Amino acid sequence: MKLENNNNRQLVLPLISDCEVEYKEIVKQNWKFTFSRQYLTSVNTKRVIGLIIAQMKEEGEMRDFYQVRAADIIRKTDVAKEEVYRTMRETIFELVHVAFFFEDAKNHEIIPRHLLDTTRFENPASYKNGVLTVALNPTLRDIIMQLAHYSQFELDSYMKFSSWYSMRLWELLSAFKDTGWWYSPIEEYRELMGCGIAYDNKGNQRKEKDGSVKYMKYQNNSMMIKKTTAEPIIDFAGSDLEFVVNPVYEERSGRGRPRIIGVRFDLVFHQLSAIEKIEYWSANNEKFAKAVERLRKWKISDENIVKYTHVIGSERINQLLYSWQIKNTSKDPIGNPLVYCNKVFVAEGKQAIAKKMSDKLKA
Repeated sequence: MKLENNNNRQLVLPLISDCEVEYKEIVKQNWKFTFSRQYLTSVNTKRVIGLIIAQMKEEGEMRDFYQVRAADIIRKTDVAKEEVYRTMRETIFELVHVAFFFEDAKNHEIIPRHLLDTTRFENPASYKNGVLTVALNPTLRDIIMQLAHYSQFELDSYMKFSSWYSMRLWELLSAFKDTGWWYSPIEEYRELMGCGIAYDNKGNQRKEKDGSVKYMKYQNNSMMIKKTTAEPIIDFAGSDLEFVVNPVYEERSGRGRPRIIGVRFDLVFHQLSAIEKIEYWSANNEKFAKAVERLRKWKISDENIVKYTHVIGSERINQLLYSWQIKNTSKDPIGNPLVYCNKVFVAEGKQAIAKKMSDKLKA
């Protein structure tokens, strides 16, 4: 079945209260959410996905409800209570209209599911005293909790953006840090960025006067690419998701301007040398810097550190470091760390990448 968000609402959450909320620094977002059709909403509504998923654990059951302080959403200071209330009122309205359509055209089956569970009596989806409570539809549990395929992005950076387009591209490009580039067919990119085909209330495509398909925003593809990337280009400058974007044209001969058939993003960070990447990551992540220091003591090359550290993960790296330390005190110590440790590290990295790709294909 195909998951589509078929409504013009997305997601949001809450300001000042005693509500205790703990977020993870690195958000792991379900790929089905990341690459589902998206619609433009308020920035506050868009932030909800990051804030809810940041509370989720990779194991266990989905909670009956999630809470987020209004202060975690509305980042402005000295906001009047009336304005906070109006903002959260708009947020709830958007939330209640978020719907997913599971469609199987082959079997002539359509199943709609709303994101919110509005049937709860205890801790219902609501806003009160600076806290927004979100009770998710339990029928979406498998979609929400299936975190085998995810995009990783830093929650703090994500929440600082004031542009919906920046938040959206941050999610998408985070999925391509390994490759350093992303190509998307133009129609797919439109759907992902909230500029897709416009539909009427019956689900039929809307048309322009000349009979061409009508889009929700920006009929011209070149203008659409420019508008959806202008703010992200500024917001991502200097980060590891800084990018260069170019339209991709069809190959044709003869007169007339060729048609845009896709869009390509190339990450500037990916073009840096291994040592430049390590310096950047180390300056922004103390844990990574300490891990690099320990790995270099075991002669792990900078190239392998860059290529495999993030995919292997800190927990497994600590296990490897400990195993090497134990082996070095045994009757069969490591004679040549440069050869032995790099071989083990590369094998571990390739295994992690293979698992990630296998999981992606199963999604």
